[in-house]
Amino acid sequence: MSLPENITLLLTRQWNGESLTDLEQSARDQWLAAADHAAEADRLHRVWLAADNYPSHYEPDFDAGWNKLKSRMSDSKPVQTPAAKVVLMRRIVAVAASVLLLLAAGIWWLLPDAPTEPPYRIVAALSGKPMEVALSDGSLIVLQDGAELTFPETFPDKGAREVELSGEAYFKVTRDEQRPFRVQAAYTLTEVLGTTFNVRAWPGENAVEVTVETGRVRFSPVSQPGESLTLHPGERGQCLTNGNLVKSGDMEINALSWMTGQLRFRRAKLSEALQAIGRHYEVVLDLEKTALGDCSYTGSFEKAELKDVLLTLELNYGVRISEVSPKRYVLRGGSCR
Repeated sequence: MSLPENITLLLTRQWNGESLTDLEQSARDQWLAAADHAAEADRLHRVWLAADNYPSHYEPDFDAGWNKLKSRMSDSKPVQTPAAKVVLMRRIVAVAASVLLLLAAGIWWLLPDAPTEPPYRIVAALSGKPMEVALSDGSLIVLQDGAELTFPETFPDKGAREVELSGEAYFKVTRDEQRPFRVQAAYTLTEVLGTTFNVRAWPGENAVEVTVETGRVRFSPVSQPGESLTLHPGERGQCLTNGNLVKSGDMEINALSWMTGQLRFRRAKLSEALQAIGRHYEVVLDLEKTALGDCSYTGSFEKAELKDVLLTLELNYGVRISEVSPKRYVLRGGSCR
């Protein structure tokens, strides 16, 4: 069996005592979970441990090894999207460092040839606006600014189509009943055959949220795969950090506001409207008078600036809004009117 080069790199980094990111740990664990892979990793580990006892007089051919490494990197021809260049450069440096370590130990001959295509890509939306990502199966993903997606260059002919998300994204999945589509986001797993839905999984938030636009979605915590929600169009599911699942019969009307630029409210509680506005503009809006949160609010905004939204709230409720700290505002006074 040949170990993929990225897995060999991750394992050797782990054995060297280096820390792996959550994405790297996930890629390693997914590979190890497959049949016979753990045994192959154990074999390589024994070889790696034996390197310390290799004859000290051995002189490896560094020039030949370096030329082989450069040839591998040239053959793989990775796609360098602007958002992924930093990630790619870090991996190239890490590969070079690990290869030199193996050369010095005299076991370069044990490494398998690299595949002609890198097995995974990592892309991140870092331009200040959403980013579209097209997958090999025809599925389309729109990443919210700041979100990151890990996915294979080409999905296997059999088995699941698996991707990993950090942040928020809208998925338009090409239907394939033989190959379910799975999204791992934080501590949750979302599985579909073909549908459109939104996943919100920002680090630091107390829940992962899935809202379904079309089709059917299975939503579950990774730690308890037997516990799951089946979500239909117009429904929303949340998974709390403790694994508890919460289902709402009405999809959050502004769940896709980050993509559409629109905010719409129909007789919503002011407290709920403030939460949606805060999520859209990435700010916190607090009420000094908590009773004001039960007031009803109807209105809409389309690609409006935050200052205009705050001015509308001041005029509607007679509140005074002030910024008490960066991205944190307090609404003082006012009434339901």
